[in-house]
Amino acid sequence: MKIREFSRVMWNTVFGPIPELEPSEFNKYRDEHEEKSFVLLDVRQPHEYEEDHIPGAKLIPLPVLSERYRELDQGKPVLAYCAIGGRSRAAAEFLSGRGFNQVYSLKGGINAWAGIGAQGDEADGMALLRGDETPAQALAVAYALENGLGSFYKALGEVLENKELADLLQKLGKVEAVHKEKVMQLFEKAKPTDDDRKTFENLKDSGVMEGGYQLEIKLKEHKDDLPGSAEVLDLAMTIEAQAMDLYMRMAQKFSDQEAGRLMLELSEDEKKHLGALGRMLEQVA
Repeated sequence: MKIREFSRVMWNTVFGPIPELEPSEFNKYRDEHEEKSFVLLDVRQPHEYEEDHIPGAKLIPLPVLSERYRELDQGKPVLAYCAIGGRSRAAAEFLSGRGFNQVYSLKGGINAWAGIGAQGDEADGMALLRGDETPAQALAVAYALENGLGSFYKALGEVLENKELADLLQKLGKVEAVHKEKVMQLFEKAKPTDDDRKTFENLKDSGVMEGGYQLEIKLKEHKDDLPGSAEVLDLAMTIEAQAMDLYMRMAQKFSDQEAGRLMLELSEDEKKHLGALGRMLEQVA
C-alpha cells in the first residue's frame, strides 16, 4: 500500500470520515445561505490570514482551537478551511468531538478555492469604531464607507481618458448611490438623536471607503494601471470582497445587537454586489 493511501486509511480508521465540500459545493452553500446562518472558520496562522482570506472568515488558528472553540456558535454549521485541507480536517474532527453536529472541511483548502479574497488582519478598517455605537451611529459609519467608494469611482473616472472605462465607473458609482440611499433610510429609521446626526456629519466625508481603504491612497494606486473593463471590474470586486469582510468583522465588534444585525444585513448586500460584478466580468470576458 502506498504511503498516501495508508495515511488516508489510518485517518479514517482512527478519526472517522470527515465531511468535505468541493470548492464548487462550498461556493454553492455560501451562495444559498446568509452568512450569519453559519460559521466560516479559518484555522491557519495569522500571517496566512493577513495575506489572503475568504471574506467573513473568523480566524482561530488550529493550535489554539482547543482554547477558543467556545467562541463559536455550536448551533450553527461550521465551514472550516486552511491552506490545503489538512488542518481544517483536524479542526472539523476536534469540533465534531465537542458536540458540533454540522462541521465541514473545504477540500483542497483556500488554494483550491476560486473566489475573491480579502486581505489584512482582523483589526484592519476598524479604526472608525469604538464598539459601543448605537444602531444609528453604526449606520453613520457605514454611510461614510459607502460615500467614500462612490467618491472613489467618480474621481477615478475623471482621471481616466478611456471613455468606456469612465462610463463603467459611472455605472458602478450609481450602484453605490443606491446602496448609500438604503443606508440613509436605515439611519432615519433608527431614530437618530442630535448626537447621532453630529456623528453622521463628522464621518460622511472622512475619506475612508468600503473595505477600510483610504480614498486618496487607493486613487493614487490605481489611476495609471486600469487598461480595460476587466481590470476595473476586478478592482471593484476586490473592494466589495473587502467591504463584505469588514462589515462581518464590524458585526462581531458591536455590543448593541441591533447594530450588529444591521452590519450583517449590509454584508449580505455586498455579497450580492460581488455576485453581480462577477456576472459583469463574465460578460466582458
